[in-house]
Amino acid sequence: MMSRLVAVFCVLVNGVNLARATCSFPETLLTDNWQGHYIPSASQGNKVLQANFTTDQMDVQLRSSVVCSRRCISAIGDVSNSYVNGQTYVVRETCGSDAVTFRCVHFLNRSTTVIQLKSSKFPLQNLPLNTEGFCTDDNLGIESWPLARPLRDETEFEDCPLTGGFEMTLGTNTKYLLPNFPRDVCSPLALDGSCLPGEKLSFDFKDRFCVPAKVRLTWKSSLQGSCTASWQDGNYTLMLFAAEGQYKTISRYTLRFPANNRNIMNATLFASPALGSPEPEDSGLDVGAPAVELHLKRPELRGWSDLCQDNQDDCDWAICDGRYGPYGHRCLRSCGHCNDTYNRIATRCEFPSNYSGSWRTASNSVFTVISGTIVVPEYGDMTCIDFQSPDLPNRFVVLSMPNNGCRPRYKCLDLEKTDGKLRWRINNGFEPWPGYGVRLPSFTSVCNETLRDWTEWETLSRGIQVTPSILILVLFVLAELFQAIF
Repeated sequence: MMSRLVAVFCVLVNGVNLARATCSFPETLLTDNWQGHYIPSASQGNKVLQANFTTDQMDVQLRSSVVCSRRCISAIGDVSNSYVNGQTYVVRETCGSDAVTFRCVHFLNRSTTVIQLKSSKFPLQNLPLNTEGFCTDDNLGIESWPLARPLRDETEFEDCPLTGGFEMTLGTNTKYLLPNFPRDVCSPLALDGSCLPGEKLSFDFKDRFCVPAKVRLTWKSSLQGSCTASWQDGNYTLMLFAAEGQYKTISRYTLRFPANNRNIMNATLFASPALGSPEPEDSGLDVGAPAVELHLKRPELRGWSDLCQDNQDDCDWAICDGRYGPYGHRCLRSCGHCNDTYNRIATRCEFPSNYSGSWRTASNSVFTVISGTIVVPEYGDMTCIDFQSPDLPNRFVVLSMPNNGCRPRYKCLDLEKTDGKLRWRINNGFEPWPGYGVRLPSFTSVCNETLRDWTEWETLSRGIQVTPSILILVLFVLAELFQAIF
């Protein structure tokens, strides 16, 4: 009898303490509408939701009109109300006509725009006596869908953990937009990860017929975006990114790849922010998340001789109908667009002679222009390509050949010389070798002002001018030093 009285007393005391406790969610959650997916039993599957936080309540509105709410009952341990830093709360959960339950909810900060929740694997019908024991990590499981808010501006993008370039092959079970489309036509594709400053993450599917049906790209043949969050989950890295032009929505893609990414690896692209355990049977990946399997391979370094080669598996029957043949740009050698001495899309040119020499930025970084090559800090060597417009004589197409697996890329460079100084800017976009879609690269496609955003203009001051006599003198000095040493 005494033990029962003690138990009742403990329940009453616990209830009074919880009622008196101040429980509020982090302030950073209160000012935005968060969206994602939520999978309570009443919704019968995954549904898009909108989540709004008040001081002590998380209200969830499902498109199916099921209203769910989680009211904060108590905070576990020390918490901060100023930002999300791993707080844990006991909440009272109601969802449609389901019975009231109690859960623990743990907030995970994935970025300033993405949060994820861990919650009780087994909610209780009654408030537990030992709330801290109820909220141990062993009793919590990751909710497979995160909550995201729209980005306020592009400063909220984050660096992507996947960098460099890969040849990309789609899984054998891939369904294309065009049924029964020959798979060889769609191999190899390309994934570029922030190859040069200002560039975005890019999945190049060559043309719209090679776009997997689950990727939602409409008429486009490439998917470009910027990262909004990333973290490691077990042996995998999860990387969320927003497609270009969609950063003010909560539409997100997810790329999952091995944390210790190598030169050859398998990855999965989700057309939604689908997360969870890497194994489908242990995660939320079987609730309708569109996914495409990718096989990635880092290519060997390319040289100029590699710029005249076929870039498709079926060039034996390529259609080479003039310069803009459907397969002409991907079958350069087979279609006669290049040979050992000529290349229609990689003919070199030279910069004006009065640009030659060394130039310095305000931060003392050195630019060097020698003949047809310009060396730009962080961009490396770029070669002048003979795509020019008489109407824009100070605008040049240059070809960069990164050494990180990324494809050679055409970029547009503006150079203007005034009062002994050189002004420059470069576009943040690029056109990959051997081109997008069914066209060959050209001045118009690379330097289209309406399709490319640009860096800010920067003014350079004259450094040491490189002339033939100076080059001869430098070579002579180096030769003398070599003889003196050896």
